[in-house]
Amino acid sequence: MDDRKKDIVRDRGFGILLQYDGCSAPKGFIQWISDRLDLNCSDFLVGGKIIPLSTLSAHLFLGLPMEGEDIRQAYSESTKSQFLSAIKESSLPLIKTFGQKLLRDTLCDDDVFRYFMVVALSMFLCANSSTLPSPFYLAPLIDVSKERVMGWNWSKLVYDWIFSSISNYKKKRRSTIGGCRYFLAVCLFFLAAFIYSVICV
Repeated sequence: MDDRKKDIVRDRGFGILLQYDGCSAPKGFIQWISDRLDLNCSDFLVGGKIIPLSTLSAHLFLGLPMEGEDIRQAYSESTKSQFLSAIKESSLPLIKTFGQKLLRDTLCDDDVFRYFMVVALSMFLCANSSTLPSPFYLAPLIDVSKERVMGWNWSKLVYDWIFSSISNYKKKRRSTIGGCRYFLAVCLFFLAAFIYSVICV
């Protein structure tokens, strides 16, 4: 994206996401981490140590807002149609289409932010195997004024998404794990390092 579009993202309060371009984690490592999550308390049990996975950890490690409305609970039957009306489309485009259109110079500021967030959510924060964006995170992308988009609990969305994905992986024996795998890996690494440093002092 050019500087104008990056400035739009920063102005809406989500410039931190521009720093995560290309960040991921190996599938085998993510599966190893997920196998150690206690679904009853949302804690990792590693080497006899307890490492929490929570909305707060998503906020601390990704820098996303932690206060405000619950995004998934805001979903309704009209969410998709309202979003389509906002982007002036009759059907939901593929994720790659949002990415392609984001490179154009004809988008207004609101659409730049909408398209960027759809790509960021679909490919990074709430990733899954679908080629279409999930309607469950479209509600905050209808009114994208800075005051409105900062009024949603984005950290809870990321936490809920990855916890649900790990739960499905463990209970339904899914072969893949969606959500923000980078957050999962970094969260475990830094919290484990912190606990180790405290013990060694």
